[in-house]
Parts: sequence; C-alpha cells; structure tokens
Amino acid sequence: MTVTFDPFVAHHPAVLVHEMDGPDFERAWKLAGAPDAVAESRVVCPVCGDGHLRDRGTSPRNSRAWIRFSCGDVVTQEVTAG
Repeated sequence: MTVTFDPFVAHHPAVLVHEMDGPDFERAWKLAGAPDAVAESRVVCPVCGDGHLRDRGTSPRNSRAWIRFSCGDVVTQEVTAG
C-alpha cells in the first residue's frame, strides 16, 4: 500500500500549513520543479529561512498544491474569497 502525504488531512504529529501570496507560491512551485540539485539549493523555506525543498505535491482530497521543506514547514497558495 502506498501512503501519500497530504498536509490537509490530520497527521500525527500535526502539520501546520502556511499560506503564501499567490505569485510567491507560484514562483517557488516552478523552482521546486527544476532538477533536484537546482531546486534543493534555490528553494528555501519562506517561514524560517533555513529549510530546503524536501518535496512537493497536490492533495488528492482537494487538489491544493503544497511544498514541504526539510525543516518540517509546509506552504500552500493563499486562498482568498471572491
């Protein structure tokens, strides 16, 4: 059985998902899609400034994109009303 990481579903320990401004998240998402060595060195955690790219994905439950960093922080694109 394959376990898929989904930060929008309850985990133990809990995961706090930080929201980022749309253009900032999109820039980080594109950089995270670069070849591994490039992405790991250029994508730095916007929350703490120390973590580096660990992985990225899309929630199978709500199709929201997320980026996870080596420090444990997870970011997603900010959702605004209307």
